[in-house]
Amino acid sequence: MTNMKGSLNVIDAAIDKKVRSVVALSTDKASNAVDLYGSTELASDTLFVADNGCSGPQQTAFSVVRYGNNMGSHGSTIPFFMLIRDKGVIRITDRRMTRCMISFEEDVELVWHIFEDRVDGEVYAKRMPSMKVADGVVAQRAPEA
Repeated sequence: MTNMKGSLNVIDAAIDKKVRSVVALSTDKASNAVDLYGSTELASDTLFVADNGCSGPQQTAFSVVRYGNNMGSHGSTIPFFMLIRDKGVIRITDRRMTRCMISFEEDVELVWHIFEDRVDGEVYAKRMPSMKVADGVVAQRAPEA
């Protein structure tokens, strides 16, 4: 619910303050959502896209960008992998599990690109390389060269 309430607050504030353009940051988990988190992200994305054209003559343009794990961010799998060195045993629920990866620089570049293109009402999703979570675990356990 926080995703949706927060999105509604941003939408209302942007329209009220006559902001020209808003790019909402989303996650790849909103694509083909399989859990509550992904579903609330999808609902949030839908709110942003649906509000195009609802802000009157001084329209605020809303777009959404979806990306995967920002490498090195707090919620990314990479810091998780680094903890393996200290903790030892990590349980992987499904060896087929993958994560899309993107760098911070690529994130910023993508958002600026969307501001420049300003195609209102679009959900942008960049193709990103993915990796198996199990491979990341193995890589962290390998001895350093």
